[in-house]
Amino acid sequence: MQKNSGYHVHHLESLRGQLLIRRNQLNVDDIKKAVELWHQDSKSTIRTVIGVGEDGLIGSERDGWHPDLPDAFSSGLVMIPWVQILELLKRVPEGATGIFLSNPSSTKQ
Repeated sequence: MQKNSGYHVHHLESLRGQLLIRRNQLNVDDIKKAVELWHQDSKSTIRTVIGVGEDGLIGSERDGWHPDLPDAFSSGLVMIPWVQILELLKRVPEGATGIFLSNPSSTKQ
């Protein structure tokens, strides 16, 4: 039996990344638009989009971030949940992210 090696993040253009994006009825342009909209609403900024995972988009506030940097993980990464991406794009009702995050069963893995 293979041991799970942790959380997997996939490049937006990779096959697995594309599958995750399409599973949420989105495309790469939608992701880019959601990041722009997120910048308008958020106190932080995503300067490097790292990729997508089961829970949403993963990015870094650091320009040019990559995992081989000596201090790559010294500050947290930014995650935008799929439901928040859909809310930013007005594809789910406003407040859906808060409802999702306040439901303990929806955030357990």
